[in-house]
Amino acid sequence: MITLTSDILEIKFSGGEISPEKISLSELSSNILLFEKLVKPIVELQHPDLSLEKSFVGLHELGNRSISLRYKIKEHKQILLSAFAFLIQAITTDNTTSLPLKTTEELENISKFNSKYSCTVNLGETIGDEFKTYAHFTNDYIAEEQVQLKGSTTVYGKIQWIGGDKPTIKLILTNGDKLDVLITENDISNWRAHTNVGIVGDAVWKGKNLKLTKLIAKEIFLFNKLTPNEGFNHLNNLFSKHTLSTDNI
Repeated sequence: MITLTSDILEIKFSGGEISPEKISLSELSSNILLFEKLVKPIVELQHPDLSLEKSFVGLHELGNRSISLRYKIKEHKQILLSAFAFLIQAITTDNTTSLPLKTTEELENISKFNSKYSCTVNLGETIGDEFKTYAHFTNDYIAEEQVQLKGSTTVYGKIQWIGGDKPTIKLILTNGDKLDVLITENDISNWRAHTNVGIVGDAVWKGKNLKLTKLIAKEIFLFNKLTPNEGFNHLNNLFSKHTLSTDNI
């Protein structure tokens, strides 16, 4: 993964003669918030105990040649640099399914914007007067992420964090993956962090490897995680019962 050092990070739209004057005010205001929309979900996933209620970046400069959005980091510099580098790595290695759902949804919105204005988005850092680009894409992100399946599923894991404006459980699955699960207000008071749970819900699988990226909880229940020996004994008991029942046929 690349190492970023500057406290000024940049998202730049270029090509297609794009400029602030050619887009609507609503599009411009939405683009100004791009860094927060892309990076904040990654920080929340990697550091669930960190509060980002205060503004952690500010718009340092809006360039009128193309659309250059330069953001100056106010606090949590190393954490934000690491999250932005993680985003860049995911784009350059075609592994965007490793990103949080909110980030991938924003990448899809960027692709639609690129398609509308025939431009390319570039991500990098500004050192002095030089902009160093580390990742870019046009409107091909949508094509890469078109594969999508929906259905019901049950997942098991440990609650890492619970809460938020949109009630969410950050769940560490039994295989080590992390997943944001949308829940109800009542669920916040009923469950606590570090609890092993099973969750039944409506799921979305996306990307080339059909990774589970979204789950809306319908039912949450306690899940007692077995040790390897307990799991082996449980399977052995099941096998014994099956053998006995077969012998009696």
